[in-house]
Amino acid sequence: MTMGTTRQLEIFFLCFFALLLILLFLSKFLHNRPKLHSILSEPALTVVFGIICSFVIKGLQRIDTTGGDDDESDSQYLAEAILEFPTRVFFMALLPPILFNSGYQLQRELFHRHFGAISLFACVGTCISGFTVGYLLFLAKPYFGSDFDPTLLELMTFGSLLAATDTVSVVSIMNSKKVDPHLYSLVFGESALNDAVAIVLFHTMADFMVQHGENMDHDSFVEYIWAYFLSFLVEALCSPILGIVFAFGMALTLRYGDLKDHPLIELSVFLLPIYISYILAEVLGMSGMIAVFFTGMFAKRYMEPNVSVATAQHASVFFQLSAFLAETSIFLELGLSVFGLSGNYYWKFIGISLVVSLVGRALSIYPLAMIHNLSLTRFKAKEGDKSETMDDSVPSETSHMTNGVSTTSFETPVNKRDKLIPPKFMHFLWFAGLRGAVAYACARKFPDIYGHNAEFVAATMVIVVFTIVFMGGATELMLEKLRISVDVDETEYMRHWHSRRKLKGFLHRFEYQFLYKCAVEKEDERELPAEPIQEMATWEVSNTPIQATSFGKTVLANQADSHHFEHRMDNYINGGVVVIDRQNQQHFSTRTLSDDSSFDYRNASDPASVQCCAPIV
Repeated sequence: MTMGTTRQLEIFFLCFFALLLILLFLSKFLHNRPKLHSILSEPALTVVFGIICSFVIKGLQRIDTTGGDDDESDSQYLAEAILEFPTRVFFMALLPPILFNSGYQLQRELFHRHFGAISLFACVGTCISGFTVGYLLFLAKPYFGSDFDPTLLELMTFGSLLAATDTVSVVSIMNSKKVDPHLYSLVFGESALNDAVAIVLFHTMADFMVQHGENMDHDSFVEYIWAYFLSFLVEALCSPILGIVFAFGMALTLRYGDLKDHPLIELSVFLLPIYISYILAEVLGMSGMIAVFFTGMFAKRYMEPNVSVATAQHASVFFQLSAFLAETSIFLELGLSVFGLSGNYYWKFIGISLVVSLVGRALSIYPLAMIHNLSLTRFKAKEGDKSETMDDSVPSETSHMTNGVSTTSFETPVNKRDKLIPPKFMHFLWFAGLRGAVAYACARKFPDIYGHNAEFVAATMVIVVFTIVFMGGATELMLEKLRISVDVDETEYMRHWHSRRKLKGFLHRFEYQFLYKCAVEKEDERELPAEPIQEMATWEVSNTPIQATSFGKTVLANQADSHHFEHRMDNYINGGVVVIDRQNQQHFSTRTLSDDSSFDYRNASDPASVQCCAPIV
């Protein structure tokens, strides 16, 4: 690398980070304007800011060119570099943190509970959407104009990248409005898994087009379709397994590596899976995106319990920070590229593609949601005038019964009713299927064997900008029109959820017995965070009322000779005895006592400061 090239790169990064810094302050301004934020999301602001900067830079470039400067000058290089970001940076540096954080931040219980619907939308729905868009565009070719004549294979590949959804702007508003966790898990889970599947589908179609697009007869087409279909299945099945195995191996490293006395090393080891799992999967010929997503999901389950509390907190912040900066950089570059394209904007093709992409999204949501709901119901025959229903089910569709004649009904068991997807959720899932970073990144890698790369990138860019700015801005209005529950307390929701059900089944039992127990430290070896003291109830000590501490209806139970505290519900009622370390603001409770006959003080730093309390009845 020459000195000139090094200097140009330095100038490029200086300018890009300067734009990023300005954008962060604009985001802070946006957060301070709730009304504006309700119609203009952060991704939309980022794209609009990038477009404005792109227009200015392009204008300055033309002025510089008119002035007769050398094409290899710093200003020319800077303009070209900013307007055309390297494609490899997307996949190697920016996308892995986004997908890893998506898996890491998922609510595991709700994701597993609704995994059937999520995987149905993400896997089957993505394929339906991609192939539907491609085929409908092929049927609409006569309306594109005579100057643009793409092949069927190009349109199928284009459809596969348009199947990738990006709900960043939608999810940010859903977070701020605290929507129903059921809907949030469906939207967030489907989007995260959809990205990984769509990338695999796009790479499969792109590789097929590069290798066999120019000389392809019918027999070879059918043969290679089956070959690539099997390759797609192998990637879709093996990549998650690789991600889980990698997270399991890293968890064992953290468990037996004894790194808690070395916080920087421990944190560094915890952060490495973001890129190692992706690179390992790519080297093995699998999907790095799917692998890194599942690595993030199971890093939360296996790796996090094996690190110190401080490391877990710092890592969580770093994962969110890296994903936020990666998303922001991608949307900023998307806006900067608007005036940097050299291809033509075929507006008829772009308009048709936008409409068709919405149609493909609808066909990937509504039929599959109905099939999912139908799979939860059961057919039951009834006889006579008995109109009662079974205790464990609630009828969702029942016929009338008359004079002892056998009738039928379709019933959804109570323990499955929470899995049902109501029509308003279907509408929002369709609406939330915006196109974003992943679709644009794939478009930048679109094969150019027919010379249409720039045109497909331009179409993708317009569709992404439209969906993010306009549809993303209408998210809050859509929540209001569909009357979707907002301001839901997620903690209370999950507490109620856990009181009614738990994850079960062969796979869950296998995972818990042979993976979780092996990878995760025993509970009495773990360090858990000390929770803040809250004054919740009045207790009595030697006939003197004091303020005792608890967390809602939870009392902390101290394990002997450890610093681990285990939540026990309602231990302090019905005469239960509580021990409080007043000096250190620690709250202890024995799990087996029903009177004040004995206590375990071994973890109190100063036994003299411990007071024995019993609840006032």
